[in-house]
Amino acid sequence: LIEKNKLNQAYNAYHDFLKKNPINSLALDGLERIIRRRKPKYGKQPSGDIISSLVALYDNGRFDEVLFKCAKLLKSFPTSVPILNLYGSAKAQKGLIDSSEVIFRKAILVAPNSADSYYNLAVILHQKGDWNRAYEAYQDTISIDRNYANAYNNIGNLLQQRARFEESLNCYEAAINAKSDHIEALKNKGISLHKLGRLEHAYVACLEAKKIDPNDAGVFNQLGILLQDAGKFEDCLSCYRKAIKLDPSSIEAYNNICTALENWNRAEELANFLVSLKSSFEPLPDELRFYEALIFHKQKKYKECEEILVRLDIGHIHSPPRK
Repeated sequence: LIEKNKLNQAYNAYHDFLKKNPINSLALDGLERIIRRRKPKYGKQPSGDIISSLVALYDNGRFDEVLFKCAKLLKSFPTSVPILNLYGSAKAQKGLIDSSEVIFRKAILVAPNSADSYYNLAVILHQKGDWNRAYEAYQDTISIDRNYANAYNNIGNLLQQRARFEESLNCYEAAINAKSDHIEALKNKGISLHKLGRLEHAYVACLEAKKIDPNDAGVFNQLGILLQDAGKFEDCLSCYRKAIKLDPSSIEAYNNICTALENWNRAEELANFLVSLKSSFEPLPDELRFYEALIFHKQKKYKECEEILVRLDIGHIHSPPRK
């Protein structure tokens, strides 16, 4: 198809193949050949100092200023891919998702071989829940740059969401090979291993992530879940408490403590724990209010229990999924 210059058909054929065979090197080579045949549309470009000043504003969270400056600069430099990508990213940070998608697509039209533009587009599509188009854009990213660790990691996440855990592991390994200290890929690898029932391997992956960043609350929360499933009650609680110490806003860790106390029939401790949280949360988050309803139910305070269940739109007491 490529030799016959039927590039769109070839492009779609490679993507169809990659949906069943993630990160296949031959298919990625074919995608790269197609993408590199597309002609860029470069015009006048800004200086490096201008780009650096925009990046500094973005890194400091000054997104309104980035939007204002980018909009102004694009009048003089309409084909600047760095400015387009910063403009689209700032819009995404402000919640303007549809607008950011349009800008990233423009960046790709200007420079079809820009891995960053494809990756930015993929992230937006991922956020919008457009699985197929996000998957394709991530594949386009790694066809251009085979060391784009974040793209491999996010392909793994898409596969993980589809319960394709074995295939997701290959993507996380590719991310780690591209960037050995990619902590998110290590944590996600641990999740997929856990889903596959390989608890010991999952635990090792979490420990490797902990070596990279011993202050990552997510790592301790994940370790806690593994220890809980291994029946190590006190150890799992210790990990959840460490996660909360590192990130006091981690509803996930609070929720998992409640789940552990409930699973081990520690109703009194659960009740006391919920009371202690009311000094930090007013009102309690919905994820935790379920456990408050559970305690009321055990205390035969059915009216109070029912009021919470109605608010949560839950018909009856049951164990919610662990976060």
